[in-house]
Amino acid sequence: MTPEPRVITRRILVEIGTEEIPANYLFYADANGQAYLRERLLAAFDEINPHGAYRAGAVEIFLTPRRMIFHVPALEFSPKEIHETVVGPPADKAFAEDGSPTPMLAGFAKAKGIDLKKIVCKEVGGKKVAAFEKRVRPEPIEKKIGKWMELFLGKLSFPKNMRWDASGAVFPRPIRTILCLADSRCVKLSLAGIASSRRVRVFKDGRRRLLSARNPEHYFQLLTESGVVWDPTRRREMIRAGVEKATLKAGGNLADQEGLLEEVVFLSESPVVVSGSFDAAFADLPPAVLKASLAKAQRLFSVFDSQGIQQPHFVAVLDGASGDNPRAVQTIAAILAAKLQDSRFFFTEDLKIYSDAAGDDEGAGRLE
Repeated sequence: MTPEPRVITRRILVEIGTEEIPANYLFYADANGQAYLRERLLAAFDEINPHGAYRAGAVEIFLTPRRMIFHVPALEFSPKEIHETVVGPPADKAFAEDGSPTPMLAGFAKAKGIDLKKIVCKEVGGKKVAAFEKRVRPEPIEKKIGKWMELFLGKLSFPKNMRWDASGAVFPRPIRTILCLADSRCVKLSLAGIASSRRVRVFKDGRRRLLSARNPEHYFQLLTESGVVWDPTRRREMIRAGVEKATLKAGGNLADQEGLLEEVVFLSESPVVVSGSFDAAFADLPPAVLKASLAKAQRLFSVFDSQGIQQPHFVAVLDGASGDNPRAVQTIAAILAAKLQDSRFFFTEDLKIYSDAAGDDEGAGRLE
């Protein structure tokens, strides 16, 4: 008795390396357990797997501003032959009234290289058609990954997309690298005019570097050694802990700034928390103006005392900088000072307009 072909398991890793993707796009893609991405990824998988020859267990998706990572720890397939139904012309056009094959059916059989005697009338999708069964052996999954990713990218939709070269590909930001590994093998594919390789791009010590990954495990090791926190959940925990520690050190607390926290998670992949101060003279600005000047202009966290009063301190999350780099803090403080001056100017001007308008209203009912 011939033994059944064994099941083959591959560890699949695909990284789509990009220019910095907007934080709100990534936040949307990561929300609700990454439902948006997972639904489209699995829909694309179903298209390359009509016979169920491939089985993907857990699918891990990791997002950073510069990369989308798709990791399948165990994707199984069997080289065992399977039956595939090949559909031909409608039955009424394929067979004459006496059941003999028509010229149309003869042409179909010749094109498919199949004996006419093997073609039968069969109901497929509620319609009667000419069809035949053929035995096919599934291709190794490595040969399907390129089509899988191509179909997946085609199903994505973002508020705004870019076209950046002659390939015609569209994406929120230009794709720069494609890494694709099946165990230790580099899988050859092309997306958006970019050929896959083992290369992974990291940003460290103020410059970009291209590293080479031997296998998925080595890939994650390279990211870790380069300071890249690829898991958004872990980045969120690290940033929250760092910001809370910095605000406590400044004599205050974080208060409710969840919206800013979620945005900052997707503005950095190597988060470093730093803190600094600004001129206390700006404390006379309304709390809403002061808080917005920090959060909206520079994505800075405010520091509040136990009474909820904003203090002249800020906490920033940098991407890949040195935690003890005073120049970065000085630069942030200088930009913030200019922004606060602008805020004071526009607030003062708005008060003048409001006062003038109020004066006009008071005089509107008087007769001179």
